[in-house]
Amino acid sequence: MKRLVTITVIFLLVSLSLTAKSTTQTMWAFGGARFALGSDSDSFLGNPALLASSDRTTRSFILSSGFEDSAESWDFEEPSVNLGVSFIAGRMAFSIMNVSSVTRIKEYTYTGKRTGLFQFDWAFGRQPFYIGFTAQIEALSERSEMTFRPELIWSDYFVATNFSRYEPVDQIGSISFGVSFLLDYSWISMAVTSTKFASSETSETLNISFDSLLKSLGWGMAVETPKYNERNELHLFTVRAAVDIANMGSSEERELRMGTSVTLNLLPTYDISLILGYHEKKGEATDWLGLKFAQGFQNQTLAITLNTIKILIGYEFPTAWYVNKPSPRPAKALVGLRLFL
Repeated sequence: MKRLVTITVIFLLVSLSLTAKSTTQTMWAFGGARFALGSDSDSFLGNPALLASSDRTTRSFILSSGFEDSAESWDFEEPSVNLGVSFIAGRMAFSIMNVSSVTRIKEYTYTGKRTGLFQFDWAFGRQPFYIGFTAQIEALSERSEMTFRPELIWSDYFVATNFSRYEPVDQIGSISFGVSFLLDYSWISMAVTSTKFASSETSETLNISFDSLLKSLGWGMAVETPKYNERNELHLFTVRAAVDIANMGSSEERELRMGTSVTLNLLPTYDISLILGYHEKKGEATDWLGLKFAQGFQNQTLAITLNTIKILIGYEFPTAWYVNKPSPRPAKALVGLRLFL
C-alpha cells in the first residue's frame, strides 16, 4: 500500500511540473538502444535521421516526464526527475530538456544538480536512405545544500527541484553538433551516428575534431515485425529488437546496448508491451562478442499505450547478481509518462 501511494504521488509530481525532459523512457527500457529504433514518435531524439523516415507517426507536440530512484525503498537516495517537451514540424524538431537530481550528503540533507539542454534536429532523404543533423546546447547549475522535512519530503522536493534558485556552474557548458545516417527498409534498419563531430566548451572556439567524431561514433541495427498484414488487418502481436554499439572510440564510454519487446495490440492506438534491455560498458574494443555480467545492467519494463498517452514502469538491476559479484551501483526503478499530440 505504501509503495502504491508513493507511485501515485510520483505521477502527480511529474504531471504538474512546468518544465519537461525527454531522453525517452523507451530508450531506457531497451537498455539504451536508440540509433535504429524508430517506432515511437520521439525516436528522433536518439537519431535525428528518423525525422525523415516515411514510417514515422507524425506528431507536432510531445511532452514527457519521468522519475527515477533506488528501487530498494524509494527513500530519496538519489532521486532524479526527467522532464522534456518537443515541437515537431515536418522534418525539423526543437526540444527543451531538463534533468534535476539530488544526492544525499546526510540525513534529509541533499545537494542538487540541474542539467538543461536545448536541441534542434533536422533530417532529409528519400526511402531508404536518410541523413540527420543535431545541434545541442547544454548548461549545468547546482545547489550546495537542501533540507527536506521528513513529514513533507515530497512537497519540499517538488518545490526545491522546480522553483528554487540554482547557481550556474562556471566553465561547465557546451555546444555540440552531431550527424547520423539511416538505412531504413520495411522491417529492418541500420544506422551510423556521431553525436559530437564538432563541439565547443564554454567560450572556446568551435572545434571540429576527428578524435571526438571517433569517440562518439556509433552503429545500430533494429528489426520489427509489421503491425498490419497485407489486408491492413491488425496483427495481435508485434516484436521489436535492437542492438547498438555506442562511443566506439572511447575506452571510458564505449558501450553495448540491446533490447527486445513483445507488444499485444488491442487496438491500433491501444497496446501493452513487455520490454527487456541490457547494457554493458566495454573497456576494450575487442570485447564486443562476450558479455561480462559483473559489469552489466538489465532492464525490465511494462509499457501501456492509451491513444495519445504512454505509461512506463521499469526496473533496472545489475547483472552482477547473477554471478554473485559486487554490483557497480544499486538497482533503480523508473516511472514515466508521455503525451503525444
